[in-house]
Amino acid sequence: GLTIWTTIGFTIYITIKKAEVSLREPLNQSKLIWAFLIGVFLLGEPFTTQKAIGTSIIFNGMSVLLLHPERPLGSLKQPAVIWSLISALLAAIAGAVDKYAVGFFAPEAYAFLVYLFPGIILTAFFLPWHLDKVKHLFAHRGKAAILTIILSAATYYFVIKAYALADFTLIYPLLATGTLLSVLSGILFLGEKEHKWQKIVAAVIVIIGAIVIRI
Repeated sequence: GLTIWTTIGFTIYITIKKAEVSLREPLNQSKLIWAFLIGVFLLGEPFTTQKAIGTSIIFNGMSVLLLHPERPLGSLKQPAVIWSLISALLAAIAGAVDKYAVGFFAPEAYAFLVYLFPGIILTAFFLPWHLDKVKHLFAHRGKAAILTIILSAATYYFVIKAYALADFTLIYPLLATGTLLSVLSGILFLGEKEHKWQKIVAAVIVIIGAIVIRI
């Protein structure tokens, strides 16, 4: 799992350099389709019409949310497109590995180990050379940094807990609603009005998809 997440980090770095957000994010939602296929064919989870239709609806809703007509996706031959799709595939694989692992570990123990080992590695190889930057961060944005760390750890724990309680093909598409909530929060609380109606339509589609999955 740690190796996959490291590889994902590398591919994300490449896509950030090569692709605009308006290209990268819609393509990244292909991970919903990959996750569904991995869950059914590799994890052996049951194929249901509700899951298939619900996942497709959420995928389309996220595409409506993130696509802008004035910014075409481009050709599948473009390196930015290829790396974005690879990153999406690896993200789905990483989620499947997490789902598989919680069959052998308690969610609390697994989530702790996943955070522990990267923390040790980063502390040993990153902190000595960037100690001044870390001190500056905590001196000027300490509360925000600590809150971000706590929320990130809590988010991952709840994801692992969800994997322990239900099928991967059920949980993974529902996690996509997090992006939806972020966008809607931008409209409601940050006054981001660009493409507002497009975002509202996408929100309705994603909600319908979530309901279909749960029927």
